[in-house]
Amino acid sequence: MASDSAQKIPNLTYSISSNKINTPFKTEPIRPAKIDKEPLTKLYNTHIKAGFGNYSTPYGEVFYGSSRSKEWQYGAHARHLSSSFRIKNSGYTGYSDNELNIYGKKYLRKHTLGTAINYNHNLVHYYGYNAVVNTLEDGVTRQWFSNISMHSHLQSHYTDSAKINHAVHFNYYSLTDKFKSTENMISADAFLTRYYDKQLLGLKTAVRYFNNKIPVNNFGSEINLDTLNQVLVNAEPSFGYKSEKWGTNLSVDLT
Repeated sequence: MASDSAQKIPNLTYSISSNKINTPFKTEPIRPAKIDKEPLTKLYNTHIKAGFGNYSTPYGEVFYGSSRSKEWQYGAHARHLSSSFRIKNSGYTGYSDNELNIYGKKYLRKHTLGTAINYNHNLVHYYGYNAVVNTLEDGVTRQWFSNISMHSHLQSHYTDSAKINHAVHFNYYSLTDKFKSTENMISADAFLTRYYDKQLLGLKTAVRYFNNKIPVNNFGSEINLDTLNQVLVNAEPSFGYKSEKWGTNLSVDLT
């Protein structure tokens, strides 16, 4: 009897017994990144400079300024430089330069108001002559110039383009010398700007008054002066336009 060679393959089943291993993980809160403010640089109110150089040249300078403030800013500055050097067989060459400046600003809600006063005094000697041949008194070779000036301004800081931004300036100075030559100037000017859509309209105006006195002769202590007065009026309207690719600005200066 012949045997069957075909083998019957049984169906096998498998199963996996899973055992969960407890692996706990605890999270810790991460503190958000924080950028600390940079500390403000410490300001000093006073700065003094002094020195002494060749040819008997003393030098001194003082600066004084206010600390940080959202309401005020003020300060002062003084400077001196002089020399008493002498050249052999020549006139006295001494000179001196003196300067004093005082300024202040007041910050308003939409404006800044400022004033500055400046004073300069410069003294020189004419020394380009032979002091052996020509004996001249110090008063003859000496000349000095004195200048005092004042500037005040009021400037707006509107962020609304519909409002008229403006800046108004008042200026005065007086220049004199030893021989009574004088020049006085008083001026007032204003600059107005306003946006209309993309167009910027502006107007700059100025009025300046000059008073000059010039000596025409000098006989001893008597000095005759010639007086000249001038008034200058200036107006400069302007038109500006600016787009993403191009811009233009046109103005006319009338004096």
